[in-house]
Amino acid sequence: MNLFVSAIPRSGTNYVTYVLFFLHSLLVKKFDGRGVDAPYPLPPIVEYRHLHMEILAVAHASLDEQYMTCPDDTARDKWRALDFYHRLYNDFKFERDEDDGVRDFIDQRGSVELADPTTKHVFLYRNILDQMVSFYFHLQNHFRADSRGYTDATGVFREFTGIQDFLRNGAVESYLKYYLSYIWAAPQYRDRIMFLTYEDLMAAPKDAFFELLKFADASLDLGVMDEAMDMAIQYSAPENLKSLELDQGKTLANDQKTTQGNTHIRDGGTGVWKKHLDQDDLDFVEQKLNGFGFSLSNFHIEP
Repeated sequence: MNLFVSAIPRSGTNYVTYVLFFLHSLLVKKFDGRGVDAPYPLPPIVEYRHLHMEILAVAHASLDEQYMTCPDDTARDKWRALDFYHRLYNDFKFERDEDDGVRDFIDQRGSVELADPTTKHVFLYRNILDQMVSFYFHLQNHFRADSRGYTDATGVFREFTGIQDFLRNGAVESYLKYYLSYIWAAPQYRDRIMFLTYEDLMAAPKDAFFELLKFADASLDLGVMDEAMDMAIQYSAPENLKSLELDQGKTLANDQKTTQGNTHIRDGGTGVWKKHLDQDDLDFVEQKLNGFGFSLSNFHIEP
C-alpha cells in the first residue's frame, strides 16, 4: 500500500516523516542486523519494506474538484474563487515545481489520486489560527522572495507587512481551499482518507501513529512495534531534530535564507495565536469560515 501524506504547511509534516523513518530504521536494524543512515533532508519518497508500504511525503496541494462533493453549486463556485498566495500548494495535481521525485513517482506508478486503489491519503492539518501564525514567521525567513509576500490585483508584488496583512491577502483563503477539498471529498472516499490533526498528534503521538499505520494496512507486530515506536518518537523529539539541523548546518525543510541560530521547529503549542492575533483578526477568520458553513469552533484552538 502506498501512503500519501498531504499536509497543510506547519502542521507536523517533518515530525510525521521522521518518526516513520526512525521507526522503520529500528525495524531494519532488528531484522536485518544493520543500521540505516538518515538522509537529510528526507527524500519525498521512501520505501518502508518492513512496514509493507511506500510513503509519498509530502505534498502541499488541494484535491482536484472532481473528487469533491460540494454542498451545492454556489459553494463550488465560491471554492473555485478562492485565491492562493503561495506557490507551495497552488497545484491541484499532487506535483511540485522542484525536481524532488514526486513527479517521477506519478509518472512511474500512474495515479496517486483518490481513485487509485493502491494509495491511501492522510490529510494532516493544524487549527487555522496557530497554522497562520507559524506559517507567517516561517515565510519571513524563506529563501524565496516570492514566498514572503503576494501579488496584488494590479500585478504588483508586495511583501507582507505583518500577520494581519498575511491573513487578509490570501493566507486564510489558501487554507480554506486546501482544507475544504479534503472535507468535501470525505463522504465519497471515506475509506481512502484519514484526517489527522496536529493537536491530536502532539497530545498522543503513539496512539496517532498506530492509527496511521493501521489505516495504511502496515504490518503491525505489536510485540516488536511497541518499543520501536517509543524510540522513534523520542528520536524525533524537537530537541533531537534541532540537533540534527545543527549538525547538518541547514533547517529541516532546507528553505530558510539564514540558518545561523534558526530552526524549522518553532513554538508548537496550541493557543500561540493569542500572542499575535486580535479580535478583528478572529472576526475576519470567522467570517471567512462562516461563508462555507464552518466556524472556529470546528478547530481545536485552545490549549
